[in-house]
Amino acid sequence: MNNISRKLSPSERLFHIPHNSDGAMIMAFVARIEGAITPDIMQQALHFVQKRHLTLQIHIVELPDGSYFQSEGTPEIPLRVIDKQYENQWIEIAEDEIHQPFPVSEGPLCRVTFVRSSESHGISEIIVAIHHIICDAISGLHFIDHLLSYCQKITAGEQISEVATMKTFPSFEELLSHSSLSNNNVEKAPGNFHQAIQPPLITEFFESQTSLSELHTYFLTRSLSQEMTVNLKNRCRQEGTTVHGALCAAMLFAAAKIAHVDTPVNLSCASSVSLRKYCEPQVPDDYLACVSDAMAYTHTLESNTSFWDLARETKSKIIDAINSKTFVNSAEEQSEDVPDFTDNEQFKQFREMMQRLMGRYASVFIVNPGQIKITGKYDNIQIKELYLPIGFHVNGPCFGLKVVTLHEQMFLTFSYVEPLISKRTSEVFADSVIDIIHQACLPQSFDLSGVNKIDKESAYLLKS
Repeated sequence: MNNISRKLSPSERLFHIPHNSDGAMIMAFVARIEGAITPDIMQQALHFVQKRHLTLQIHIVELPDGSYFQSEGTPEIPLRVIDKQYENQWIEIAEDEIHQPFPVSEGPLCRVTFVRSSESHGISEIIVAIHHIICDAISGLHFIDHLLSYCQKITAGEQISEVATMKTFPSFEELLSHSSLSNNNVEKAPGNFHQAIQPPLITEFFESQTSLSELHTYFLTRSLSQEMTVNLKNRCRQEGTTVHGALCAAMLFAAAKIAHVDTPVNLSCASSVSLRKYCEPQVPDDYLACVSDAMAYTHTLESNTSFWDLARETKSKIIDAINSKTFVNSAEEQSEDVPDFTDNEQFKQFREMMQRLMGRYASVFIVNPGQIKITGKYDNIQIKELYLPIGFHVNGPCFGLKVVTLHEQMFLTFSYVEPLISKRTSEVFADSVIDIIHQACLPQSFDLSGVNKIDKESAYLLKS
């Protein structure tokens, strides 16, 4: 293992504190696999993956002048093996994982659960939980690829030479400070940690209220067939937009209908955007780190709002933000006004702000790393499905969607936070998004009025 001692940057501190106080900022990556792997082989593979990434070799210590990443004494990544008892057991385990804080003072900031099928051709699940402070969507999915690649080599009896640790990059702020995105004309998003948040646009979604500590993230999974995924890509190309733009439009349409308010309705849409290619030097996709940012914008939806016009609008706003160097919650903005968390009063104010922001940060939030450039096949092991559960129970949106596309098939993970929003409402919402995507792939154009109104109390209306 390598040795490192580096002070946390301001943006890293913003991941660290909510994790310690509320078990937030945990990402989970779930690979549903076909093929046999023994726990011993997986533990060996984890050893090599950990040696490859310095961020998997660190823990966080509190020193008089602040919080530091340190690597000396960090143990190996723990592997938990569970014999599978029923089909959706892995969903419950993943839901639990994103609420369990890491022992950050000891490390590592990663753990793996193997839900092992007893059937020779059954489906097993690998659940990787990683602290968001060292990971984003694209690099976490590559973690799965690295893990299974080492499993393949070990199973085949291949001799693995000494694994070199990947090149270490500086903090997110430093990477951006030298990039083309950083200049003195950066337009700042309004507000900071000590200013009042904007009036909520979406309180009509809430079905209940409770304290921050009582919130819990749950997940629903859906998928598109390969045929439908390809159809969606082709339709987006014809309409001059992106798949991400179409996903944003589908989420906004579903949210507008489930809100039961008269149009026009203002809804905010947030997207997680990878900034790896804009950094200097550029950061490769398989380097385990958080090199992404969130961009959020308000859209006004009328009854005659065209689906494809909205998809083009969401795409345009993201591109304009990158070109104009405008970022919501950007690292540069965060660096200017991070509270002193050693001050009890400031920490109390920070948690109160988190409470107010819950569900108000965005009406919908989309994480879509795009087509994953991995094989998904490792001799007798094959990834059948990939999902990306993320905890949204602190400072989260009303409805969250994480999308993974593998082998031209789209896998969708919908997040919701109880008791703010019920499971039944979330199921209706998720099914509505899928229906809207299907409708968008038809040759005919349609607008918001063409989407059947959703009744939160009557899920059968949607299915009909």
